[in-house]
Amino acid sequence: MDTGTADPETQLDVDVMILDYLLYNATKALLAERNAQRQSIVLPDHARAELPMNMVDSFLPLFRSNHPTFAAPPPLQFRLRLLKVTALFTRRLTACTSTPPAPTLRELRRRNEERAKTWQTHSQRPHTEPAGQFTSELPIPSEALHRNRRNVLWQLGLGESSDAATTDFYGTPASQSLLDILPAFMGLSAALARAVSDWNITPRWMALAAESMLQAALEQYLVYGASGTAPLDEAFAWGLNRGVTEEADDEEQLVNMMFQDEEDPEREVEGWKEVREEYRQALIPPVTTPLPAHLDTLAPHHPLANYEDSVLAFLHALLASQPAPLMTQLEAGRVEGLTRQETEALKARVRFAG
Repeated sequence: MDTGTADPETQLDVDVMILDYLLYNATKALLAERNAQRQSIVLPDHARAELPMNMVDSFLPLFRSNHPTFAAPPPLQFRLRLLKVTALFTRRLTACTSTPPAPTLRELRRRNEERAKTWQTHSQRPHTEPAGQFTSELPIPSEALHRNRRNVLWQLGLGESSDAATTDFYGTPASQSLLDILPAFMGLSAALARAVSDWNITPRWMALAAESMLQAALEQYLVYGASGTAPLDEAFAWGLNRGVTEEADDEEQLVNMMFQDEEDPEREVEGWKEVREEYRQALIPPVTTPLPAHLDTLAPHHPLANYEDSVLAFLHALLASQPAPLMTQLEAGRVEGLTRQETEALKARVRFAG
């Protein structure tokens, strides 16, 4: 791509093509990198995700500077969301360039807590609060937390690299937890519901979303050493929020629309409340069972590796569901909907040299 001599009238189109291409390739690279890690495959430097991620990080500020009033169309917004969630999910276990700084994490957690409190205030969820065991029997001892952290890293293919530096990062406030990532997952799902006219919440998605909430809560107690019911309540604070107004931000409105019944916006989509409450209740121990023992017994019934399989498959499917970037199609010499002659004319117009 000869961007240095691009026609000013086509520069925006060219830059959008480049950004779309970079986002797509970075997402692909992250998924490939995580799959390789899980199989204990050491990738050569050129096959790792660091380079495509750095290219996105370098190009985005330049793009925004050159096109400050540009409003990204929904497909490009979706590509951005997909890369964000993929990066957060696949790189959360180790410290890397994708790890947000501490002030950013603190602000993220504050916003997430506020969102959950607002939802709880306006929801019609069943009031089946767990016993005081969440306060009296937690947090679990530090020795158990350390063991659980190492066990998670082994399950997810990082056993060989679970040295002191790794275990001293994962499970600490410096690392992003599943609870931190959950709102981004919901936002991505809501964007999908808006982008694909015939897609709506399905039983399969409900199971994945509820499993994400359960895993987020389990991780808080077994890995991060949380206590009390706040992490449990925040993890499961998802559904129709009747407190969302037109003044709410776009993300909140988008997620709320996803949970609305198609025929009656005042009702929550059928089946979600029951699925959500089923998974939530799984975390509540019988009155005769100590809470730490209950959580230790529950975790193997919800293997983290199986959960990650499901999330990675979901992200792969979303990536595959979108048309290939125009630059990728140009590289292949054929653009969907165009004849070969029209494709060559497009190459000439944008000075594509690939």
